[in-house]
Amino acid sequence: METWKYDLLLRVFRNIIPFLTGKISSIELLYADDGLKDLYSGIQQTFDCSSLFPTLGYTAPGMKVLEIGSGTGGFTEHGLKSLSCSSGTYLYSKYTYTDISPGFFPAAQERFRDFPNLEFLPLDISQDPLSQGFAADEYDVITASNVLHATPSLSETLRNVYKLLKPGGKLLIVELCPVMRYINYVMGTFPGWWVGENDNRAQEPYVTPERWDRELRNTGFTGTDIVVYDQDRPFYSSAIITATKMQQPNIAPEIKVLCLGKEGNMVQRVKDRFSRAGYTIQLSELNQTEHVPSKKPIISLIDIEDAFFDDMDLWVTRTVQMSCSDPRYALGLGIARTVRNELGIDLATLEADTFDDGFLEALLLVYTKTLAAKDHTKEAREFEFAYQDGKTHISRYHPSDASECHSENRRSKDIRKLSIGVPGDLSTLHWASDWRKEPQGADVLVDIHYSALNFKDVLEALGTFGENVEVGFEASGIIR
Repeated sequence: METWKYDLLLRVFRNIIPFLTGKISSIELLYADDGLKDLYSGIQQTFDCSSLFPTLGYTAPGMKVLEIGSGTGGFTEHGLKSLSCSSGTYLYSKYTYTDISPGFFPAAQERFRDFPNLEFLPLDISQDPLSQGFAADEYDVITASNVLHATPSLSETLRNVYKLLKPGGKLLIVELCPVMRYINYVMGTFPGWWVGENDNRAQEPYVTPERWDRELRNTGFTGTDIVVYDQDRPFYSSAIITATKMQQPNIAPEIKVLCLGKEGNMVQRVKDRFSRAGYTIQLSELNQTEHVPSKKPIISLIDIEDAFFDDMDLWVTRTVQMSCSDPRYALGLGIARTVRNELGIDLATLEADTFDDGFLEALLLVYTKTLAAKDHTKEAREFEFAYQDGKTHISRYHPSDASECHSENRRSKDIRKLSIGVPGDLSTLHWASDWRKEPQGADVLVDIHYSALNFKDVLEALGTFGENVEVGFEASGIIR
């Protein structure tokens, strides 16, 4: 057991009689010697959202973030640092720090003074936020760390959160869900711990991820998209939970799928997956152009079966940007870009490195996302997607300092040296990039065409002469 848990449990145990007789309050009991601060810090140290926050930022550049119940700012610091790039840019346009008590704001303003675009506003999420001056459908991401359970009604609280989130926006919460209920013994000393008594939460205010899933679905969210526990059962205390506010796009009920042959395996799998999602699918072979309407949504699969744009081209294709085994498939990507830029047709592309079940989910996601975004400006939309290594990717550019990219001794991708990762382990031999030094004085620059390895190099690699391994002393080439 962690020290902070042991100390708090022992503190309550030793003072239980004075507490029950009213000689000491729960605040006096637990706030002394940073007891509660250690509890909140201890809970937070067991989870990590540092990879999730940047993913959300890359997906929605310039996103607006609302944090509910920020308190002393422990989760705020984690979020702001995760949304800060080494280049000096930030993956958000506005971060709204809220709490039911404005008394936290002065210390937080000082603590986070180096982060831009922060605003500090009071918010009671158990009440209608629109009546508190907040705008509907305003935020791309809403976060709350062990806050939502501390309200009288989970369903009412989630309806208030729903009002603030944009359609398709993400809710990220950290919530208690321990199997070993030590937290009840400590926090049960506060009257507010029993706030959910009339919400089928008589024993404790927190609930299981299964109930969160039901509550989220009943409110209009997708349910628990992701549930990650901070430790293995039965030792976990909290879970990171994400959910998405469902969109209500004007999606056409019928989709035409253009293919080379209706009986193809992938064609049938795509038809089956979209049909299960509620769409009516009509397959149209390429030579049946009279059956392909000009004003109905079309998904083209013909580039999956062959490099169709090698002669005449396509939109769902094999990967060329993140990895490339056949550059012919890049013709489809080029034509799609030309069609968008010169004809003004909003044609999106999806590249895939494999066509497994995950690809079907990616295809459905991309189709739904692109169709739902038709009312947005072109600058705010995505047109190029890639399904690679089981994940759906989008492209992003980031600024970099030119002074860091150009130096007197810059690294060249054309220069390689044979290196060993672990001296003595020949399996770790690999080609590594090397620094290029500009010729000085009587130096000459040689383009190496051949190099040799001899017995001495083997002894070097095996670590016979120590750990400073330098392999390869013989070479031939042409002087520039």
